[in-house]
Amino acid sequence: MIGKNLDWIEPIPLGAYANREKPLGRIYLACSSYMEMDEWSLPTEAMVEYGKVVERLKGGPEEEKVRRFIKGGFWRNFFAKYPESNDLHKRVLHLRERIANAKKRPASKGQDPLLYLHQAQCNDAYWHGVFGGLYLPHLRHALYENLIKGEALHDQQMHREKDWIDLEKLDFNGDGDEEVILKNPEMVLLFSTRGGSLLEMDDRSKAFNILGTLTRRKEGYHHNLLESREQASRDEASTTKTKNHP
Repeated sequence: MIGKNLDWIEPIPLGAYANREKPLGRIYLACSSYMEMDEWSLPTEAMVEYGKVVERLKGGPEEEKVRRFIKGGFWRNFFAKYPESNDLHKRVLHLRERIANAKKRPASKGQDPLLYLHQAQCNDAYWHGVFGGLYLPHLRHALYENLIKGEALHDQQMHREKDWIDLEKLDFNGDGDEEVILKNPEMVLLFSTRGGSLLEMDDRSKAFNILGTLTRRKEGYHHNLLESREQASRDEASTTKTKNHP
C-alpha cells in the first residue's frame, strides 16, 4: 500500500527524520513498561493491593481518565524481588565489562563472545508474571547456556596456557557482600562470603548451571486464585442449599 502511494508518502528512517526536522518541544520518557509488567514487578502484598484498586476502577465513571496514571512498580524491581534474576543479570553485566576492558584479540574460529552475551540478555527469563518468565526452567537454562558459552570463549581468548585457574573477589551482584568466583577451563564456582555457600556451579563442557534452580514464592495472583476458589465454594453451597430448600 505504501508503494502504491509514493506520490505523497515519503518513507524515511526515524534517525534521518530526527536529523532533518526541528523538534516541537522537549520530553523525558518515563522508565516504564506496559501496565501488567509494572504490576507484576511490585512486591507481593503491594501487588495484591494494586489489583484491588484497579478492580474498583473497572466500569466506573473515572476508569478511562484515571487508569492510565496508575502504573504500579518499576521493571528493575524484579531484580530485588527475585535474587535468581539479579544474579543472572549481574553475571551478564560482569562478562560485558570484562569483554569491554579486554585488549582486542582475534575471535576464535570466527566466534565472538559478544554474540553469546547478547543472546544471554533476552528479557524473558528476567521477570515473572502470569505467563511464566523466570519460573520456566528452559528459559533460565537458555540464558545461562549462552552466558557460560560466552564467558568460556572469552576466557579461552585471554589464556594462552592450557591449564589455568582464576580467582576473583568482588561484590558482583550488588548485595553489599563480596562473592568469590573460582574458574578453570572446566568449571565455574561462585561462592558467597556470607556463610561460604555455593551459589552457582557451571559445567562448561555442557554449558549448564547445575545450581540453576528457583525458590517458589507467594505471588500476588495467588490471592486472586484463592478468592476465586472460595467464591466457587460459596456459590456451590448456595446452590445446594437452594435445591434442598425449594
